[in-house]
Amino acid sequence: ARVLELTARGIAAVLADLADEASGFVRACDAVAPIETRARAFMRYKGQGWEIPVAMVAGMDGAALAAAFDRDYAAMFGRTVPGGVVEVTVWSVLATTPAPDAAPLPPAPPGTEPLPAATTRPLFDPGAQELGDALTLHRDALPFGAVLAGPAILTEDETTIILPRGFTAARLTDGTIECRRGVA
Repeated sequence: ARVLELTARGIAAVLADLADEASGFVRACDAVAPIETRARAFMRYKGQGWEIPVAMVAGMDGAALAAAFDRDYAAMFGRTVPGGVVEVTVWSVLATTPAPDAAPLPPAPPGTEPLPAATTRPLFDPGAQELGDALTLHRDALPFGAVLAGPAILTEDETTIILPRGFTAARLTDGTIECRRGVA
């Protein structure tokens, strides 16, 4: 639909129908939990092959939706397309129940184990614009609670973590790797 032709009443009706349908799916899984909905319109300039998501708020009409698109498009691409015709390709309503709070992880024991022997290999440091040596270690060899300072490379079968100078990595008690900016 071309955005400027849309009325607030028409937009509200489409979103209400979608919210009812999405809430019905959620209700089939949980009969009592409160349901939260979030509406978005996927929009583009007519003729473009891709869309951007634009958050919807109650009471929006076509002019308000076009203004939100211009704002979001400019934030993403640094400009708008003067004279471009804006259209909605997909209306979307996401219905969910509130997520439970995540339980905090128990603190990792202090990193008292020394880091195991590791190899080094060359790694380009974009900040310093130079090639230097980086410690290379398999992630499972990093002891729980140990803090590794970059430059370093943590490897595993499916991915590699590149840790630049000025960053640290620690293995948490659940096995995840937490990367932070700053020296330990």
